[in-house]
Amino acid sequence: MANFRFAKLQGVVFEDCELNEADFQMAELREVTFTNCTIERGIFTQCTISNVDARSSELRGIHGWRYLRGLIIDHSQLITIAPELANDLGLKIQ
Repeated sequence: MANFRFAKLQGVVFEDCELNEADFQMAELREVTFTNCTIERGIFTQCTISNVDARSSELRGIHGWRYLRGLIIDHSQLITIAPELANDLGLKIQ
Protein backbone atom coordinates (compact mmCIF):
# COMPACT_ATOMS: atom_id res chain seq x y z
CA MET A 1 0.00 0.00 0.00
CA ALA A 2 2.86 2.39 -0.77
CA ASN A 3 1.80 5.87 -1.77
CA PHE A 4 3.56 7.38 -4.79
CA ARG A 5 0.64 9.67 -5.62
CA PHE A 6 1.84 12.86 -7.38
CA ALA A 7 5.47 11.61 -7.19
CA LYS A 8 7.97 12.44 -9.93
CA LEU A 9 10.11 9.35 -10.40
CA GLN A 10 13.00 9.35 -12.84
CA GLY A 11 15.66 6.67 -13.21
CA VAL A 12 14.12 4.58 -10.43
CA VAL A 13 14.45 0.79 -10.27
CA PHE A 14 11.97 -1.24 -8.23
CA GLU A 15 13.55 -4.67 -7.75
CA ASP A 16 12.01 -7.79 -6.17
CA CYS A 17 9.15 -5.70 -4.71
CA GLU A 18 5.63 -6.66 -3.67
CA LEU A 19 3.71 -3.54 -4.69
CA ASN A 20 0.24 -4.57 -3.59
CA GLU A 21 -2.25 -1.70 -3.82
CA ALA A 22 0.55 0.79 -4.56
CA ASP A 23 -0.87 4.18 -5.54
CA PHE A 24 0.80 5.91 -8.50
CA GLN A 25 -2.19 8.15 -9.23
CA MET A 26 -1.16 11.35 -11.04
CA ALA A 27 2.53 10.39 -10.73
CA GLU A 28 5.15 10.96 -13.43
CA LEU A 29 7.30 7.91 -14.17
CA ARG A 30 10.27 8.38 -16.51
CA GLU A 31 12.97 5.78 -17.15
CA VAL A 32 11.47 3.53 -14.43
CA THR A 33 12.06 -0.23 -14.30
CA PHE A 34 10.09 -2.83 -12.37
CA THR A 35 12.36 -5.89 -12.11
CA ASN A 36 10.87 -9.14 -10.77
CA CYS A 37 8.10 -7.26 -8.98
CA THR A 38 4.50 -8.16 -8.28
CA ILE A 39 2.19 -5.23 -8.90
CA GLU A 40 -1.27 -6.23 -7.75
CA ARG A 41 -4.24 -3.86 -7.58
CA GLY A 42 -1.92 -0.92 -8.32
CA ILE A 43 -3.53 2.42 -9.11
CA PHE A 44 -2.11 4.24 -12.13
CA THR A 45 -5.04 6.57 -12.84
CA GLN A 46 -4.01 9.83 -14.50
CA CYS A 47 -0.30 9.04 -14.32
CA THR A 48 2.10 9.83 -17.15
CA ILE A 49 4.86 7.47 -18.16
CA SER A 50 7.86 7.46 -20.43
CA ASN A 51 10.13 4.45 -20.98
CA VAL A 52 8.71 2.34 -18.14
CA ASP A 53 9.75 -1.32 -18.33
CA ALA A 54 7.76 -4.01 -16.52
CA ARG A 55 8.74 -7.03 -18.66
CA SER A 56 9.95 -9.20 -15.79
CA SER A 57 7.13 -8.35 -13.41
CA GLU A 58 3.71 -9.75 -12.64
CA LEU A 59 0.81 -7.36 -13.27
CA ARG A 60 -2.63 -8.13 -11.80
CA GLY A 61 -5.73 -6.11 -11.07
CA ILE A 62 -4.26 -2.82 -12.29
CA HIS A 63 -6.50 0.26 -12.16
CA GLY A 64 -5.89 2.75 -14.95
CA TRP A 65 -4.50 0.66 -17.79
CA ARG A 66 -5.37 3.43 -20.25
CA TYR A 67 -2.82 5.71 -18.57
CA LEU A 68 0.00 3.20 -19.07
CA ARG A 69 0.25 3.92 -22.77
CA GLY A 70 3.77 2.99 -23.86
CA LEU A 71 4.43 0.61 -20.95
CA ILE A 72 7.01 -2.01 -21.99
CA ILE A 73 5.75 -5.57 -21.46
CA ASP A 74 6.40 -8.89 -23.17
CA HIS A 75 4.00 -11.04 -25.18
CA SER A 76 3.30 -13.50 -22.35
CA GLN A 77 2.20 -10.64 -20.09
CA LEU A 78 -0.18 -9.39 -22.77
CA ILE A 79 -2.05 -12.69 -22.75
CA THR A 80 -2.50 -12.45 -18.98
CA ILE A 81 -3.58 -8.81 -18.86
CA ALA A 82 -5.76 -8.78 -22.01
CA PRO A 83 -9.06 -9.18 -20.08
CA GLU A 84 -8.13 -6.29 -17.77
CA LEU A 85 -7.17 -4.09 -20.71
CA ALA A 86 -10.42 -4.87 -22.49
CA ASN A 87 -12.44 -4.13 -19.38
CA ASP A 88 -10.65 -0.83 -18.69
CA LEU A 89 -11.21 0.27 -22.28
CA GLY A 90 -14.87 -0.72 -22.17
CA LEU A 91 -14.52 -3.40 -24.84
CA LYS A 92 -17.21 -6.06 -25.00
CA ILE A 93 -15.90 -9.51 -25.86
CA GLN A 94 -18.53 -11.95 -27.15
